[in-house]
Amino acid sequence: MLSLAYVTALYPTVHLATGVLVPPMRDAVQLAKEIATLDALCDGRLLVGVGVGDEEDLVEYANLGKGERFRHRGAYLDESIALWRHLWSGSSEPFAGKFHQLSDFVFEPLPKARERLRVISGGRSDRALSRVGRITDGFYASRWGPAEIAERWPGMLETAQRNGRIRPYLAARVRVRFGPQPSIPGVYVMGGDGPSMLAELRRFDTVGTDEFVAVFDSVTPEAVTRDADRFQREVVEPLSLS
Repeated sequence: MLSLAYVTALYPTVHLATGVLVPPMRDAVQLAKEIATLDALCDGRLLVGVGVGDEEDLVEYANLGKGERFRHRGAYLDESIALWRHLWSGSSEPFAGKFHQLSDFVFEPLPKARERLRVISGGRSDRALSRVGRITDGFYASRWGPAEIAERWPGMLETAQRNGRIRPYLAARVRVRFGPQPSIPGVYVMGGDGPSMLAELRRFDTVGTDEFVAVFDSVTPEAVTRDADRFQREVVEPLSLS
């Protein structure tokens, strides 16, 4: 959150997003305040991505003093989002949940869109995918390629429609590596050269992806800049011309 505040001060037109915050590892009320403040500072250019972490994150939960939340992290996330929207709406009515009970409070500043500030969620479990159609405003795929998204996305759309909600937003966070495509169990990596990546990017577009987040599989700033420039030159520019 501090890094994003620094970025928005330097680049006042750049859109910001979290990918992702894990509310069960934090204090939901304080996080609501941080998100609202950041959104107010950047004039509504914030997209909030949230998740609950993976099974192996039990140690991380414990290290943060939140070990007791691990088995209830899905329920905690759901309530956190409901609490956020209550606070962001400007309501001063009490909030009574399983994990949070608030009364006699004032909450400021409010996000530009108030309770309509977009919150999208990640995850791969059935409950995580169901959350997209019930509670959040979209899905943030972090390990899936076009094939996996094409298989699971229609179910999320159907759940949203069944609950009378608008079409969810679809963002894909993808590891990008020029050269041979590595084999990482359970993780999609976009590899190869420019033309092959362009073909894959078109597949993401075909399955309905609204936003593609490229995570370059490099370490140093110089290498990341080199790969980003190459991706812009060999993939993004040809796509925009086609």
